[in-house]
Amino acid sequence: MSEEVHDAPRNVAKSMIFSTLINGMLALGMLLTVLFCDGDVSDAVENAPNGYPFVLIFSRAVGSTSGATVMTSIVLILELCSAAAGLAAASRMMWSFARDRGLPYSATLSKVDARTTIPLASVLVVFLCSVLISLINIGSSTVFGDVVSLVLEGFYTSYFLACSMLLYRRIRGEIGDSENDNGATYPAHWGPWRLKGALGIANNVLACAYLVLIAIFSYWPAAVPVTPATMNYSSLVLGAVAIGSMVYYFLWARKTYTGPIVEVKLDDH
Repeated sequence: MSEEVHDAPRNVAKSMIFSTLINGMLALGMLLTVLFCDGDVSDAVENAPNGYPFVLIFSRAVGSTSGATVMTSIVLILELCSAAAGLAAASRMMWSFARDRGLPYSATLSKVDARTTIPLASVLVVFLCSVLISLINIGSSTVFGDVVSLVLEGFYTSYFLACSMLLYRRIRGEIGDSENDNGATYPAHWGPWRLKGALGIANNVLACAYLVLIAIFSYWPAAVPVTPATMNYSSLVLGAVAIGSMVYYFLWARKTYTGPIVEVKLDDH
């Protein structure tokens, strides 16, 4: 996703930090506003006539059904924009991985339509998968909730893998500094955005500890005693995906996937 960004080592890192700070402050402001406008959150959860407590909170805050409808419409529009952005990001990542020959049917998924310059096959596959996943809700809302919440667990797991590998390389001194390599060969090199020395190690250790703690509780059932209706199936789904991916890699993908393909622009001169 970063290969199309100008000066990605700097700009992507800056955008991640600034987006976290800006969205975090906006979310905190929204949370405080909701809590101040609704005195009893548990009552809103239990008595929401449509099953969505935030709609009842909007209605109580503005004292008008029309006002609550407008505010709810704003939330729906934002959700629609978020879904479109998620579809674009997921299809872009599928196209990139297919281009690197890391997915089944990579030749088809990596095709870009000549007229629209869009990977239509990847967009269609991601869209159909989203539709099929939404159909799970017809059979079991519990399983559907676990599958949807798996996005969060998947993020945490992938972040932990990246942070732990960085910590491992950092402790072993296997990341070189392009300015002070002194002719040595390293498996990886630092970019321009990093924390140096003990502060960087402490940052990685804190990140790994936090991710392990969050991951453990995110896979835990929400209530006891655990029943089929309250069971958290996220670990089962993630395990199935991980095992399936490893089987696919060792049986087929390792013969074609050799790592990311780096596109370069040759100078005419």
